Amino acid sequence: EKLAVVKALTEMTMNEKDLIFQKGEIGEHFYLVIEGQVSVIKDGEEVNRLMAPCFFGERALMENEPRNATIQVVST
Repeated sequence: EKLAVVKALTEMTMNEKDLIFQKGEIGEHFYLVIEGQVSVIKDGEEVNRLMAPCFFGERALMENEPRNATIQVVST
Protein backbone atom coordinates (compact mmCIF):
# COMPACT_ATOMS: atom_id res chain seq x y z
CA GLU A 1 0.00 0.00 0.00
CA LYS A 2 2.78 2.45 0.85
CA LEU A 3 4.46 1.86 -2.50
CA ALA A 4 1.20 2.62 -4.32
CA VAL A 5 0.91 5.93 -2.46
CA VAL A 6 4.51 6.87 -3.27
CA LYS A 7 3.98 6.09 -6.95
CA ALA A 8 0.92 8.36 -7.01
CA LEU A 9 2.87 11.39 -5.76
CA THR A 10 3.97 14.19 -8.08
CA GLU A 11 6.76 16.55 -7.01
CA MET A 12 6.11 20.25 -7.51
CA THR A 13 8.47 23.17 -6.98
CA MET A 14 6.85 26.43 -5.96
CA ASN A 15 8.21 29.94 -5.58
CA GLU A 16 7.68 32.52 -2.89
CA LYS A 17 4.22 34.20 -3.18
CA ASP A 18 2.86 31.50 -5.53
CA LEU A 19 -0.79 30.69 -4.88
CA ILE A 20 -1.30 26.96 -4.51
CA PHE A 21 -5.09 27.26 -4.52
CA GLN A 22 -7.77 29.81 -3.71
CA LYS A 23 -10.75 29.66 -1.40
CA GLY A 24 -13.81 28.31 -3.22
CA GLU A 25 -11.93 26.23 -5.80
CA ILE A 26 -12.83 22.60 -6.25
CA GLY A 27 -10.27 20.35 -4.56
CA GLU A 28 -8.44 17.90 -6.79
CA HIS A 29 -5.15 17.45 -4.91
CA PHE A 30 -3.69 16.81 -1.47
CA TYR A 31 -0.41 18.54 -0.65
CA LEU A 32 2.68 17.57 1.35
CA VAL A 33 5.15 20.32 2.21
CA ILE A 34 8.69 18.97 2.37
CA GLU A 35 10.51 22.32 2.62
CA GLY A 36 9.41 25.86 3.42
CA GLN A 37 6.23 27.45 4.71
CA VAL A 38 2.77 28.24 3.43
CA SER A 39 0.24 30.79 4.63
CA VAL A 40 -3.44 29.94 5.21
CA ILE A 41 -5.50 32.98 4.19
CA LYS A 42 -9.19 33.63 4.87
CA ASP A 43 -10.93 36.87 3.92
CA GLY A 44 -7.59 38.46 3.03
CA GLU A 45 -6.00 37.76 6.43
CA GLU A 46 -3.39 35.15 7.34
CA VAL A 47 -5.03 32.85 9.90
CA ASN A 48 -2.30 30.24 10.12
CA ARG A 49 1.17 29.42 8.86
CA LEU A 50 2.18 25.83 8.15
CA MET A 51 5.83 24.82 8.27
CA ALA A 52 7.44 21.74 6.74
CA PRO A 53 6.91 18.92 7.25
CA CYS A 54 3.16 19.32 6.98
CA PHE A 55 0.17 18.57 4.78
CA PHE A 56 -3.03 20.30 3.70
CA GLY A 57 -5.85 20.03 1.18
CA GLU A 58 -7.33 16.79 2.48
CA ARG A 59 -10.65 18.23 3.66
CA ALA A 60 -11.85 19.28 0.21
CA LEU A 61 -11.12 15.78 -1.06
CA MET A 62 -12.62 13.86 1.85
CA GLU A 63 -15.73 16.04 2.27
CA ASN A 64 -16.24 16.82 -1.44
CA GLU A 65 -16.47 20.54 -0.70
CA PRO A 66 -14.76 23.66 -2.09
CA ARG A 67 -11.47 24.85 -0.61
CA ASN A 68 -12.15 26.76 2.61
CA ALA A 69 -9.02 28.94 2.46
CA THR A 70 -6.40 30.30 0.09
CA ILE A 71 -2.92 28.81 0.42
CA GLN A 72 0.13 30.89 -0.57
CA VAL A 73 3.82 30.01 -0.46
CA VAL A 74 5.73 32.06 2.14
CA SER A 75 9.18 30.51 1.74
CA THR A 76 10.77 27.63 -0.12
